[in-house]
Amino acid sequence: MGKTGSYSNKQYTTTAIHGDNAYPDENGKSLTDGEIANTDATYSNVAFVGFNAQTDDYKRDGYASITVDLGKAYDLNQFKTYLASENDANIGAGVRLPSYVEVLVSTDKASWKSVGKAYPESSTSEDCTIAVLNLTTAASGRYIQYRIVSEKNWIMISEVKAYGEAHTHTPANTWSTDKNNHWKECACGEDMNKAAHTAGDWVVVTPATTEKAGEQVKKCTVCEYILETKEIPKLEDEIPDPKPEPKPEIMLGDVND
Repeated sequence: MGKTGSYSNKQYTTTAIHGDNAYPDENGKSLTDGEIANTDATYSNVAFVGFNAQTDDYKRDGYASITVDLGKAYDLNQFKTYLASENDANIGAGVRLPSYVEVLVSTDKASWKSVGKAYPESSTSEDCTIAVLNLTTAASGRYIQYRIVSEKNWIMISEVKAYGEAHTHTPANTWSTDKNNHWKECACGEDMNKAAHTAGDWVVVTPATTEKAGEQVKKCTVCEYILETKEIPKLEDEIPDPKPEPKPEIMLGDVND
């Protein structure tokens, strides 16, 4: 995906698709195959995948979802969800526009960050109904999750897209550590320059005295993570040397005698 490109035929997973196969997700590709339904398209159009608020998934989560794996991290600044329009045929079948689409990004598919909400609107340039989220500051991630929230039962979606450019990892200025390794974390969450600690020499932190034990540590020579701590025993009280016994005075005679 380049600076102005969108992903196509990327893998994704979904929740809250209606289970009767009337509006299927053909081979798990319909939502990234580039086929977009226009404003006149009805709910029976093959481009649409049918989501429903009465499914167990939606009742559990409070939304239908589409989670796309981009394959690697990107800096993303625009997200689009293509929806069924509220034309007469769709309204008559109970298909309405969702209230909004919340977009989240993740580097590991475990921790998610919400980057905003998109609201449906008609697009004359693309001849469709679309929910667009534009970001002034790009959001980094490998995974994108679209959470579609609706006050009605039926939600019809023909495509999801995102735009941005390939992410360039930039290490943080400070080290992240655990007991075995150190690394620098990119803003996208990727760990960089990960390596095992390298032990240095013992360094005295607190010298021992006769009243209190001291402390010495062994740190990693790269990140200064404290690998070991050891006590320095208290110093023993110094016992002064005994004073010498005075020698008796010896009276010497007159050396001239």
